[in-house]
Amino acid sequence: MINLYDQSAEESVLGAMLLRREAVMEAIDIVEASDFYNPSHASIFQAMEDLFAEGTVIDYTTVASKVGGEDIISRLSNMQMNTPSAGTNAVTAYARIVYDKAIARKIFRQIEEAREGIINGDDPYQLSDDLEHALTTMGSAHANEIESVTLDELQATVTDLEDDVIIPGMLNREWRTIIVAPEGMGKSTILRAISITSSQGLHPFSHRDIKPIRVLIVDLENPKEAILETGMELMKYVKMWSKDYDPSRLRIFRRPAGIDLRRAKDRADLRREIGFHKPDLVCIGPVIKMYQKKGGESYEDSADAAMAELDQLRTRYGFALLLEHHAAKGSKGERDMTPFGSQRWMSWPDAGKGLYPNKDDPTRMRVDTFRGDRLRGIAWPDEIIRDKQWLITGRWTNGIPEGIGQPGRQK
Repeated sequence: MINLYDQSAEESVLGAMLLRREAVMEAIDIVEASDFYNPSHASIFQAMEDLFAEGTVIDYTTVASKVGGEDIISRLSNMQMNTPSAGTNAVTAYARIVYDKAIARKIFRQIEEAREGIINGDDPYQLSDDLEHALTTMGSAHANEIESVTLDELQATVTDLEDDVIIPGMLNREWRTIIVAPEGMGKSTILRAISITSSQGLHPFSHRDIKPIRVLIVDLENPKEAILETGMELMKYVKMWSKDYDPSRLRIFRRPAGIDLRRAKDRADLRREIGFHKPDLVCIGPVIKMYQKKGGESYEDSADAAMAELDQLRTRYGFALLLEHHAAKGSKGERDMTPFGSQRWMSWPDAGKGLYPNKDDPTRMRVDTFRGDRLRGIAWPDEIIRDKQWLITGRWTNGIPEGIGQPGRQK
């Protein structure tokens, strides 16, 4: 007898997802609702995935409210109680069984369709081609959809290039930028100022009108007092200038002790916040508190997982990414503003900006690049100046470039 369904594995996946929130992320990285053979299991899985994206607690009541049915709570309870183990390795193993069974069913259906076609006298060469295509694309999320496009087709998908602009001259959707500066230069304050002003429709450096955006700050270092001290004062000032003030566009996710993007729980927590807020811009810092280097590892190896997770998130949710990083230790003369640790942080971003202190005036910072900008349209100021009201303001040597906000609004 052909075994194309494993009820125990399907129930174990769902039970583990009820036991541990991070198990939801582990499962959805491997399977999707359509991979479940039992329609009821598919509905429960989809409900939990939706709840996770909404940032809602996943329990019997919340799942039942989405799925419905008189016996759903008792069924969920049995699944949770009968789950052998909910550890990371176990959840991955259960999900892999569900996925493999789904692939086996697809293969079986394709072979049955080819067999039926032969019996009906269909063209055997066409049947062979169809079967080969089905088998070689098995497991692809878009098995019947060609994803490659011509340049004309790609251009046609962009209805309005301005929709991709997050902050004019600084960030577009899916762009990655790293700011590097020595300790004590106020990198966190700069990211906070960029986040607050842009969320209320003001350019961080020109203070002119721009399209308001949704921003998530992932603060991995500062106590709440430090955030509030500068943040609340700036928000009060910004409120007087904003044409469309809405404080809900800015959210702050604090983990003062740092996170480790190599741990499933920390990845799940970050995905939950991003899925809930759906930001246009995510500001994270400092980089050195995003992941931990294990014994015997190089900085390059330990950085890979963090970069992979950030790349997956920014492409999945379509946000721009702005990171704060410490500068490498210099030897002689002016300190080199390159990212500390792995050299991969130097080559990874689309734009890398180094902030150099002014020896004669501590309120001024020279802006330079530690790697050439990959993309056109980047026009950061040549200098960042501390400002009592705005926290920071920008100065361009040749004046504010065209397109850096609406000229009618400037401080």
